Amino acid sequence: MMLIEKFIPKYLLQSQNISVAILNTNGEYIFVNEAFRKRFDFWNREFVGVHLSDTLHPDDRKYCMKMIEECIENPHQIFQIKIRNAYKSDGRFFWIKWEASVLENDDKSPLGIMCVGYDVSSEFFIKEQLKSSEIRLKAMMDSTNDGNVLVDTNYKVLNFNKVAQESIFSFFGQTITYGDDYRNYVLADDYAEFQQYFQKALQGEITRMERQIKFGDFTSWIEVTYYPVYDADNSLFGVAFNYVDIDARKKAEIQITNQNEKLTQIAWQQSHKVRGALSTIMGLIYLIKEEKDMETKMKYINLLENTSVSLDKVIHLIMDVIHDK
Repeated sequence: MMLIEKFIPKYLLQSQNISVAILNTNGEYIFVNEAFRKRFDFWNREFVGVHLSDTLHPDDRKYCMKMIEECIENPHQIFQIKIRNAYKSDGRFFWIKWEASVLENDDKSPLGIMCVGYDVSSEFFIKEQLKSSEIRLKAMMDSTNDGNVLVDTNYKVLNFNKVAQESIFSFFGQTITYGDDYRNYVLADDYAEFQQYFQKALQGEITRMERQIKFGDFTSWIEVTYYPVYDADNSLFGVAFNYVDIDARKKAEIQITNQNEKLTQIAWQQSHKVRGALSTIMGLIYLIKEEKDMETKMKYINLLENTSVSLDKVIHLIMDVIHDK
């Protein structure tokens, strides 16, 4: 057994999962255990006598050398670092958490620097997957015409999409950022309503409503939804706002409503005033035909003229309604 192995705990020497490497003060390997050899199987040659930097990702070399320097300067402390330790044969790198400290002899003299490594690749792979998912989700959010904002229970902005960012900038001249107080982006006239529906969302209630927003000369209709957001443990952690531009649809609906009201007015005019005047005219024509007395006929003719004038006024009134005068 080599002298150096006598000072390494047996469980570390025989571990199948924990990598152990001993370096001299120059950063050269003087001992590695079997777990270390298997993890660095790309090397295919002896480690002893090789410099640490040769087995590291280039971006991480300076951090490891710094760790060695700190160990030498502080022999009774343990230093930690997470780095990409090497490339595997398939071209992918893996992450290891290293704990480094000075390995001492029985007389407390330094034998070298012991580095104990734990594979934490899964932790980084999960983070990369989450980051990728977040990028895809944000891309989806930015591709919609809806505005989306997520805030926590203390009104702090957690997320937002491009539409919301552009809308807020156009109204307030400010660029929304993570951690902002969302109340700063609520119009004064809308604040009471915002608080009402925000509190309902905190109670688990979803609210959807249509409203017209006014800002200076600008007016537009939007549909706003307030809904609670829960985490994986079903604990409420925030409120999401979704708003959709419905201005074109709403104006079309208003136009249709106005047209229906006009048709109702026309129907009333036609059913009451027009039919009434027409019935009078028809009755007077009948009387004129039947009447023999000329003086009486003239009275009927005068009444017919007056009724015709009244009917003409009703027709003009209907035309005014049609043309919205």
